[in-house]
Amino acid sequence: MSLPNAASAAETARTALARLGDQVDLPLPEFFRRICEIATESLRIERAGIWLFVNGDKVLRCVSLYERSKRKHSKGSCLSLAECPSFLRSISTAALMPCASVRNDPRTVELAGVYLGPLGIASALYAPLQRNERATGMFFFEHVGSPRDWTDSDRSFALEVAELVVERMQSAEGALKTSSARTHFVIVPPAIPPTLKRADDLKNLLIEIEVLARAGKKLASGERFLRIAEAAARGAALLRSLFEAETAEHETLPSSVDDDTDEHPALPASATR
Repeated sequence: MSLPNAASAAETARTALARLGDQVDLPLPEFFRRICEIATESLRIERAGIWLFVNGDKVLRCVSLYERSKRKHSKGSCLSLAECPSFLRSISTAALMPCASVRNDPRTVELAGVYLGPLGIASALYAPLQRNERATGMFFFEHVGSPRDWTDSDRSFALEVAELVVERMQSAEGALKTSSARTHFVIVPPAIPPTLKRADDLKNLLIEIEVLARAGKKLASGERFLRIAEAAARGAALLRSLFEAETAEHETLPSSVDDDTDEHPALPASATR
């Protein structure tokens, strides 16, 4: 009786994966959230997360985590691999790393105090995200409660999940490169602020006055004086307009700035379906 049920559950899980794989236009963060949900439901586990190597492969950073009992999505947790070298060596070389009892397994015992123990994780299945023959991240399948043995069906499913994640990441990167290559940027010169234009006009007037003053015998004294006076009058008007614009600008500045830098609440689980 248990075998048909197990076979049925495996088939349902693979159908869910296939449907998710067909949604090629799904944004990558949304894809991550949905595949983590599918993983927890299919394997009946509490936690599923996608972790990527950062900081020169010295840190694993969680980019998507789903907790089944809380129906909660989160991200951002980090694991420093300097504190767990055995774990790093194991996940870097294994095609798949099933751990029935993470607190007793020598490959994961380093994580017991800082990560596994506080979260109540008893068993874990780690599937590397392999790209170009190297692990760029891991998919964590985590069971909370009593230790659990991972069946062949569980392991096969975990590998399929990891392969689909890598495939979607590569597709997203390819689409981004194609989009960037096809984008044409038109550089529009910025408009000259009115105050800057007035200042430039004033500079030109001062040059004009200087030229007139040095004209000497080229212009009659009366004509030269008249031109200098006209230029000076225009300069005075420009100066007034500059001061008026500066005063108006300060009067319109807000007394305080609304700094919207707080973290926004995460989307509810229902929003990711």
